[in-house]
Amino acid sequence: MKNCSFSIRLVLVILAMMLAVPSMMAYTFVEGGIYYDIDSNGAWVTYKDQNFNSYSGQVVIPSTVTHGGKTYTVYGIGTDAFYRSELTSVTLPNTLVKIKDAAFMNCVNLSSITIPNSVTSIGESAFQDCSGLKDVRIGNGVTRIEIYSFYQCTELETLSLGSGIKEIEYSAFRSCYKLKSLIIPNSVETIGEEAFEYCHALKSVVIGNGVTTIGPHAFHECENLISVVIGDHVKSIGNYAFFSCSSLETVNIPNSVETIDFCAFAQCQGLTHLNLGSGVKTIGHGAFGAAWQLVSITSHADIPPTFEIDPSWAMFNNNVYEQATLYVPEHSISKYRNAEIWKDFDNIQAIVERIPGDVNGDGEVNIADVNAVINVILGASSQNADVNNDGEVNIADINFIINIILGGGAPSQN
Repeated sequence: MKNCSFSIRLVLVILAMMLAVPSMMAYTFVEGGIYYDIDSNGAWVTYKDQNFNSYSGQVVIPSTVTHGGKTYTVYGIGTDAFYRSELTSVTLPNTLVKIKDAAFMNCVNLSSITIPNSVTSIGESAFQDCSGLKDVRIGNGVTRIEIYSFYQCTELETLSLGSGIKEIEYSAFRSCYKLKSLIIPNSVETIGEEAFEYCHALKSVVIGNGVTTIGPHAFHECENLISVVIGDHVKSIGNYAFFSCSSLETVNIPNSVETIDFCAFAQCQGLTHLNLGSGVKTIGHGAFGAAWQLVSITSHADIPPTFEIDPSWAMFNNNVYEQATLYVPEHSISKYRNAEIWKDFDNIQAIVERIPGDVNGDGEVNIADVNAVINVILGASSQNADVNNDGEVNIADINFIINIILGGGAPSQN
C-alpha cells in the first residue's frame, strides 16, 4: 500500500512537470516557410520551436494564408516570433494589426522596418536589441509605442513616427546612439520617462503641439543636441529631462509650461540664452545648475516663478548672477528684484521686443541675419532663426529676411 501511494505521487509529480514545460511545438501549421497559429481573428505568425531561430534571410509575410481548405487573414506577429532569428529583411502585409512583445527582439541582421498603417499596437521590446536596424518607419495606425520597443537599436539613424501615435512609453528609444534628428508629431500627448535617453548623436528635436508632458530623463545625456523646439501645449518638463545636453545653446520654454522640474536643464554647459514663457510658475531645485555660460535669461511671467530650494543644488552658478542679464516685463521689475533667487541677479532689465527678422539681435535686419539663418541650417548655430514661425529653419526664413531688407516689410504669416 505504501509503495502504491508512492507510485501515485510520483505519477502526479511527473504529470505536473510535463504540464509546466511549454510545448516545443509553437505552431499549428507551416506554409511557405512561415509558421502560423490560428484563432477566431485569423492567423498570426509564430516560431517553429523554442530554439528561437526559425527564420533567416528575406521574409515576405502574405496578407492571407490557406490551411485545411480555409483561408485566414494574417493579422498578427506573435510573441517571440522572430526572436534571435537571422532575419535580414521582412515585408509586413497591410492586414497586420498587432506586433506582440519581443516579436523581433535581437534580430541583429535586420536593417530596416516599415510598419504599415494597419498596425495599431507595437508590443513591449518588440524590436529591442536589433543592433543592425538603421531605418524605422512607423505607420499612422499605431497609437502607442510600448516600453523598450526600440531600446538599444544602437545603429538606428532615421526614424519616422506616424501621425496616430499618442504615447511614447518608458525607454522606447533609449540608447539609440546614432539617431540624428527627431520630429514628434502633433498627435503625441506624452513623452515617457527615459524615452530618448542616451541618444548621443541626436542634434535636433521638434516636439509637436499635442505633447503636454515631457517625462523625466526623456532626453538625458543627448550631449550633441543643438536645437529643441518645444510645442506650445507642453505643461510640464520632468526632472533631468534635458540633463547634460551640453551642446544646447538656446532654450525657449513656451507659455504653456507651468512646471520645470528639478535638474531639468542641469549640466547644459553650452547654454547661453534661456527664454521662459509667461506661464512658468514653479522651477525645481538645480534646474539650471552648471549652465555656467548663461548670458541672457528672459522671463515673460508677470509674477516671478518660485523656486524649490534645496541647499545641495545650486539654482544657477554664482558667476551667472553677475554675467547674465535678466530680462523681465517692465511692470514686474520691482517684483523680480524682491523675489527669492531672482533678486540675486546684478542686472535686471525690461524686455525689449525683437524686430521681426533680427535673428542675431543687433537691432537691425540685414545680410548678417541671412548668414545667421544659413549657419543654423548648416548646423553651426542654434540661434532663434525661425523668423516666419513655421516650426522649421529653412530657405523660407531667408526669403522672409530678404523681403524685409528689400523694403517689403515682414510678410504676412496668416
